[in-house]
Amino acid sequence: MTKNIGHTTLICLILCCLILCCLISCETINKKSPIPDSRLDFELHILRDAPELNIVGNYKLINKPLHLYQYIGFGGLLLYHTFDDEIVAFDLACPYEVNPEIKVDSITIIGEAICRKCHSVYDVAYGTGAPRKGVSTHYLRKYRTYLTGDIIRITK
Repeated sequence: MTKNIGHTTLICLILCCLILCCLISCETINKKSPIPDSRLDFELHILRDAPELNIVGNYKLINKPLHLYQYIGFGGLLLYHTFDDEIVAFDLACPYEVNPEIKVDSITIIGEAICRKCHSVYDVAYGTGAPRKGVSTHYLRKYRTYLTGDIIRITK
């Protein structure tokens, strides 16, 4: 014997499922970084300027341009060789503090970047820049990287 579900009950069930799906999909994490647009044009010869980037899990902090014609974004650059074997670039400025002098320049062995002021922790190991712990709900500002031979170019 089959029991028919009433029309009103079915509509209520569908609405409840939709509301539940919306609540589950809503995140408090904001992928759009509040770090302002800044001039960025940077090129690096890995073998000459950053041989440490040839090893997975290693990183390079860029706090000033290597040449006069280079620009390093808002707070500088964090280059990281991810566990997925890619080199990614993030702005060094903490997206919670939004100050070019307050940086996520403490990098752990497990691929987390930490802000020394607010103590927010961000994932760089897998190239996401996602906030993991602390007060920040914003991702690190991520930049595009282009690797040609041993030259890496970073742009917006």
